[in-house]
Amino acid sequence: MTHRYGDTAFITGMRAFAAFAVVFLHSGGAGFRDYGDWGNRFVNLGAAGVFVFFVISGFSVSTSFNSSSGYGDYLIKRLKRIAPLYFFWIAVCLTIGGQKASFYDLSMHLTFLNVFDYRVANTIVMVEWTIAIEVFYYLLVPLALTYCRGFAGTAALLVSTFALYKGAEWGMNYLPGDADQKAIAFHWSPIPYAFCFSLGIAAYRLRKAWLPSPILANLALIAFIGLLAVYVWRPWYVTGAVIDQLLLVAVLAFGLVAFGTGTSQIFAAVFNNRVSQYLGLISYGIYLSHYPLFRWIVEPNIENPIAKFGLTAALAIIASTATYFAIEKPFSRLRIQKLRAA
Repeated sequence: MTHRYGDTAFITGMRAFAAFAVVFLHSGGAGFRDYGDWGNRFVNLGAAGVFVFFVISGFSVSTSFNSSSGYGDYLIKRLKRIAPLYFFWIAVCLTIGGQKASFYDLSMHLTFLNVFDYRVANTIVMVEWTIAIEVFYYLLVPLALTYCRGFAGTAALLVSTFALYKGAEWGMNYLPGDADQKAIAFHWSPIPYAFCFSLGIAAYRLRKAWLPSPILANLALIAFIGLLAVYVWRPWYVTGAVIDQLLLVAVLAFGLVAFGTGTSQIFAAVFNNRVSQYLGLISYGIYLSHYPLFRWIVEPNIENPIAKFGLTAALAIIASTATYFAIEKPFSRLRIQKLRAA
């Protein structure tokens, strides 16, 4: 199952952990919220699974673009990967799930334009705000790869996207309007995540420049686990006026993607085992399906917080296995006439 991606097969395993971090958050945290501040921080860290996905996506999109015959070929591959299952879960939520959507709402979702209106960004599947952001950066990453070349170009890209994130975050405080609405609009917009995708591009270029070693891979994994543990227990040791959860996790994820290697026994044990690889393979389905299944089946019927997480995870795995073989795999093999490059 790992041979297709060679020395970056571990990234598939990373996707599994990122997906289940989000499941852990949305299903209530398996009782950890009862442990006070550190328990709440641990549960809330599940949101960082999205940041890991965005860093991985920056790397994967860079790989996909540079292995494609042109922009049209690349874009078709990316849309085949993301659109069919997304549209399937929109249909399920609107029919079986009983969700309501206006013509405007549905149109914005089907064209991935909901990223530009926070009022409809996350109203059907309830996790879909990230999908529109993915597509937004599918369009932009090739431009970054084309015009930000070499070490200097990559450094400039990282600095500019970091400044964009922090500048926009600061500027939001001075805009008129309700503070909570502004926070949601910012969170569901593409702006904060440009830095994540830029880190993915940087990881792609770094891996092309040198061969990752097991020692660096192990250090990156130790740093990832250690600093997140410190963040949960004593967050002020690793965050401050500039560093926050998004930046911390995104940079640590960059370290894993840039320096990871299957030749590391630790990486192989954690990320390249059969379970992690399979769950990573169906992780997109797990991400899309888990919250609807939690709302429809688990939340109304289960009281125990551990059982809530376990049943949500189990149902998501079952549903995602079915949709992987029924939808994702057939569409990935579907031949579509290439778009003409603009």
